[in-house]
Amino acid sequence: MQQSIKQIVSATLIAGSVAVGSFSFSSSASADIASFYEPAFLRVAEQALERDLAEDAIDIIERNMSSATKRYQRAEAEGIACRAHLTVGSPEDARDACLRALDIEEQPTRWRFLNNLGVAELQLGNLDAAEDAFVQAKMLNRSEKSIKKNLEIVRALSEQRAAAASEQVASSSR
Repeated sequence: MQQSIKQIVSATLIAGSVAVGSFSFSSSASADIASFYEPAFLRVAEQALERDLAEDAIDIIERNMSSATKRYQRAEAEGIACRAHLTVGSPEDARDACLRALDIEEQPTRWRFLNNLGVAELQLGNLDAAEDAFVQAKMLNRSEKSIKKNLEIVRALSEQRAAAASEQVASSSR
């Protein structure tokens, strides 16, 4: 009797670990927001970015871009590269990647590229360009909270800049 309980527990543990293993495998395959990534390097680059390995993500994109044969694949690759460049503090490269992504037509995720372009422009101090990008992104996706927040930030910074400029003019004319 005692041996049969051990066998049942052992079988249950094995079955449980197999179930957990297959769940982990299937959940990692669909964990990414854009689960349609193909070829696989896009998913690998996104996962590297999620693990705070932005430089690895950039390297993966650069080494494998030629295998992105479809337009949306190239756009997604550039979008990942944009976010990775923002993460490593290279807004010029981020802007370039976002612009390349935006040059590719028929993108269902175009608002994300515009939002990220706005972030790059904001980091570069180009408030007008940042606001333009955020406004365009908002026109494509009115419900996205990050776009609304980014618009508030850039408009507040623009107001601060205008107030500082007005004060500087006032103090120089005295």
